[in-house]
Amino acid sequence: LDGGLADNIGLRGPYAALSSDASPWSVLSKINQGSIRRVVVITANAKTKASHDWDHRRRAPGLLNVLGFVSSGPMDNYSFDTVQMVRDFFTQMNADAQSWNLCTARINASCPAAATDDQLPVVDFFAVELSFDAVDDEALRSCLDNLPTSFALPKPTVDLPRVVARSLLMGSKDFRAAMGMIDSAWTPSPVTIDPSLRAEVCATSPPR
Repeated sequence: LDGGLADNIGLRGPYAALSSDASPWSVLSKINQGSIRRVVVITANAKTKASHDWDHRRRAPGLLNVLGFVSSGPMDNYSFDTVQMVRDFFTQMNADAQSWNLCTARINASCPAAATDDQLPVVDFFAVELSFDAVDDEALRSCLDNLPTSFALPKPTVDLPRVVARSLLMGSKDFRAAMGMIDSAWTPSPVTIDPSLRAEVCATSPPR
């Protein structure tokens, strides 16, 4: 088994950088120093939900099918928890900063002798998740969910998820909000999924 069971979407490292100042690559340290005002985390979650015809067969699923299903369940749950953990961290960070700054302002107003100018920075956080679940086209989503996972894939099978990911990124409200804050003149680039590419890939990825 590879490292997927431990961190299938590679988000634990960035989370550690965001939530701890105990490393030289800590983002939290730079936030506390006031040198970072915006943080954008883009997560590429390539989980799939392959279709199975087990309920149409008299025989039980084979050992490899069962092992694959059992191993993918914990990975999907762990990935969901990690993405949600990052989102919750962003929310809590700004809630803490706003509470601290509000308390400081009230202390300064009611007790000038104890006045302080300590303020926590309020950072603009954006958590962008790209996953096949967000694909509106049901037929395309089913095709993507049934793509094989392998170290060697045909070029079209690689190209289709890449262009779909770009389409999801340009359509993400969180990404648009982040880019609009960074550059008010920014507009999302149009993304077109080549029908011939889609047809070629989806014709060779039947439900498993």
